[in-house]
Amino acid sequence: MKIVLFGDSTEGNPALTSDLQSRMDTEFGASQVRVVNRAVEGTRIDDLLAGKDGVNTQPWPEPLDEEKPQIIVVGHAMNSMQGKYPVDDYAAKMQSLLTLSAGKVNRVLFQTPNDITTKPPEGAQWKVDLLPSYLDAMRTVAAKNGVPVIDVYAYTHTVSDWQSYMTDGMHANPDFYAMEVKDLVGPTLASTVRALRCQ
Repeated sequence: MKIVLFGDSTEGNPALTSDLQSRMDTEFGASQVRVVNRAVEGTRIDDLLAGKDGVNTQPWPEPLDEEKPQIIVVGHAMNSMQGKYPVDDYAAKMQSLLTLSAGKVNRVLFQTPNDITTKPPEGAQWKVDLLPSYLDAMRTVAAKNGVPVIDVYAYTHTVSDWQSYMTDGMHANPDFYAMEVKDLVGPTLASTVRALRCQ
């Protein structure tokens, strides 16, 4: 079975991939579930759909034809927010991804990014204020389509002194990714894998 991660730098961190692969190996045995990360720093959902993010170089859903995953996790939101890309357009692009993915993959999950702080160079108050509107749009699209959301943003606020884990105001350090995988992302995806295996 294969899980492929798509998104921006909050989804593409090597620590997340490594920790998640280790979790899948522990749960299901070595090489039984492969985790592939095709997330690209600095990109938005429209770059992925257009095949212009530098890794996924064909329009969506051709990356699914190439990888043939059973599960995909899509973690795009942060860069749409930073570019002040209209929220309605962002939501429409997330819906397009789901529509185009139909019949190509067994399960699609959305994943929110961690919360952010005002710490420079990446953090800023306007980003802290604006991000929730994009995440609400993601959750709304997900709810309309019956798509699970791995809500890392909400999880962030369960972590004591979470701000100290943000290296530049926006990106988490490896310790945070390890907790995120242990407490939330790993269990969610393990449950998804088990459900597919029972079909």
